[in-house]
Amino acid sequence: MISGEAGRRARRIRVMLVVALAVVIADQVTKSLAVSRLSSGPIHLIGPFALVLSYNTGVAFSIGTA
Repeated sequence: MISGEAGRRARRIRVMLVVALAVVIADQVTKSLAVSRLSSGPIHLIGPFALVLSYNTGVAFSIGTA
């Protein structure tokens, strides 16, 4: 059994890994939902706001796009 500082460190690492995994899963689920629901066209929300499917073909901040 791990005790003291090593135990706290191991627990912190486990918590970080679980949170990272949850974020990745949530990201993939929301991307899948966006593609499936928005591929037929935008969804009007309220007033001038709508959800529109778009893709970023560049890297971060559109670096490398033409």
